[in-house]
Amino acid sequence: MIPLQFGLFWCGGSISYLRYLTFKSLRHYHPEANIELYISKRSNNKIHNWGVEKQDFEGIIEKDYTNDIRDIGVKIIEIDYFSDPNYCPIYQADLFRFWWLYHKGGFYMDTDQLVLKSLSELSLDKDFIYSQFANKDRTRYAPTGILGCSKNNIDAQTMMGLVPQGYASNNYNSSGPFVFEYALSKNIFKTSLLNVPSSYFYPIDCSSDIYQVYQGNYVIPKESLCLHWYGGHPLSQAFNKTYNRDVAMQGNDSISKYLRSEKII
Repeated sequence: MIPLQFGLFWCGGSISYLRYLTFKSLRHYHPEANIELYISKRSNNKIHNWGVEKQDFEGIIEKDYTNDIRDIGVKIIEIDYFSDPNYCPIYQADLFRFWWLYHKGGFYMDTDQLVLKSLSELSLDKDFIYSQFANKDRTRYAPTGILGCSKNNIDAQTMMGLVPQGYASNNYNSSGPFVFEYALSKNIFKTSLLNVPSSYFYPIDCSSDIYQVYQGNYVIPKESLCLHWYGGHPLSQAFNKTYNRDVAMQGNDSISKYLRSEKII
C-alpha cells in the first residue's frame, strides 16, 4: 500500500517561482496530505560536465520562494546526509529519491512538475508505481521524476545500492533514469509493480517537445495527473529564470493558462 504523502528534495540555492508552483499545485489537489521538502545547502556545483542540460544552480534566481512553500503547509527539513563533495545537486536528488521512498513511503517528486489532479486516482494498493515507455529518442525510457512506493519496500532498498554505482559526472541521467532503466531490464524487482501510461506523469514524453508548452499550443490530456516540464532542458531553464506571478497571471503559455483555469493562482 502506498501512502498519499509526498517527498521532494532541493539543493542549489534559491527556489524559483515556477518551482514553487510544483508545491502550490501539489497542495491544491492534496489539501490534507503530508508534504515534505528536504533541503541540502552544501554541494559541489563544479563536478559535472554533462552536455546541453542546464540547472538552476548554474545561473541566478532573483527571488527565493522557500518561505512561500512553508506558508502553504509544506514541512521543510534541512539535511546534510547527501552533501557528498563529489555530487552536484541533481545527483544528490538521485541519492535522496530511493532513500526517502524506502524510509517513508509515498510519492517522490522532482520539483519540475505541475500537478494536475490528485494522485489518489492511482491504484495505491500496489507496492511500486512508475512509468516506463518508448519515445522518439529511446526505445525504453524510465524517468524518475515521479515514483510511488510503499514504506520499507525491498525494491527501493535495492535501488539505494544501485544508484551510486550508476553515477557518472558526464551523464545527466546516469544515476537517475538510466540506472532505473537498467534495474527494470534485469527484472530484479520483487514487489507488486504498476507501470502507468506516460500520459499520466509525462504527457510530453520527450524533453525536446517541451517547447509546445511554452508556446502555449499544447493541450494537456484529460487523463494526465502531472505535467513534467523537464527542468534540465535549456528552454525550460530560460523560462524558469524569467517566470513570475505577473507572467502566470497574463501569459499565454500552457502552464499559465492551466493555473488560471483551475484557480491555483
